[in-house]
Amino acid sequence: MKKFFLFIVVLFFCVNLCLSEDISDDLKKEQMGSFMGIKWGMVLKGFRAYINEKTGLNPERKKGASRELDELYAMRKYTLNNFLILDFYVDIVFLFKNTPERLEQLRAKYKKEWRVRLKLDHSKNLFLNSVFINCTPNHFEELFFIFKIKYGEPTSYNETEIQNRMGAKFIQKEARWINEKLKRKIVMEKYANSINESSIYFLPHDKDYIKKRMEYLKAAANRF
Repeated sequence: MKKFFLFIVVLFFCVNLCLSEDISDDLKKEQMGSFMGIKWGMVLKGFRAYINEKTGLNPERKKGASRELDELYAMRKYTLNNFLILDFYVDIVFLFKNTPERLEQLRAKYKKEWRVRLKLDHSKNLFLNSVFINCTPNHFEELFFIFKIKYGEPTSYNETEIQNRMGAKFIQKEARWINEKLKRKIVMEKYANSINESSIYFLPHDKDYIKKRMEYLKAAANRF
């Protein structure tokens, strides 16, 4: 009887331990639903005031090749320069875009004038879509460790050998966190545009969009 009772106690403890780990993992995954307290889909209106109150910094408008290009693609970029993490600084780019659903609403409601309306009401029409963080490869490992604490182990992790034009070899590291429920993903690349730059991307993850995009690319390839 004592052995049976001891077995029940141990079993109860193990089950609760497993459940607590699952809840912990779930909570870590839910962290992907926002960035710096800003939920994906937040409208642009009030963004700069919120960031200034939270960090004491003022995000700057980052223009594209031309203002017309920004208007055409209905987007705004704001850069938070010199954001302190531990003992080093990173630059954070917030990308606000229009959702396809919102564009369709504007087209249907304002007909030919929808672009003008989009420009006038951009603070209400644009939503937080993506975030990009730029840092140096020297700080990649520290940020990778921080992300594992915040988001758990990555969904995938790869190391590959790369070589620059001078023949020097480096180990490229790429980590991905994918949350199917929230349709979000995080991508970390130790060497992004150059051997002096690491990048972190917070992006939408939509299988249907990826599938349609691949079909579009295949159709374009067939036209050559």
